Formats: sequence, structure tokens, C-alpha cells
Amino acid sequence: HCPYDDGPVKVYAPQHTHPHPNFSPDGKRVVFSSDRSGTAQLFEVYLPTD
Repeated sequence: HCPYDDGPVKVYAPQHTHPHPNFSPDGKRVVFSSDRSGTAQLFEVYLPTD
């Protein structure tokens, strides 16, 4: 699990880039895997609430 602080993420990107995004039960976070660094990692993003 790595924090993601690089701004917005296109979670609708091709499957090989950000496969299987999942929302937390409360809908405040999304977790996804990404190989953007060359190594597969998990990322957690807190979603803004308006």
C-alpha cells in the first residue's frame, strides 16, 4: 500500500495500467493497482467530498 499524492488518476485507463479499482464501503476512498513505476503496487486515494 503506497499513498498516492500525484494528483488525479484516470481509473478508467486501460486494464494493464490500473486494473480492478475498488471503492471503500463508505465511498470515501478508491484502491487500485498500478504498474506505472515499473513495479506493480497498490494505491489508495481519498476522494474529495463536496
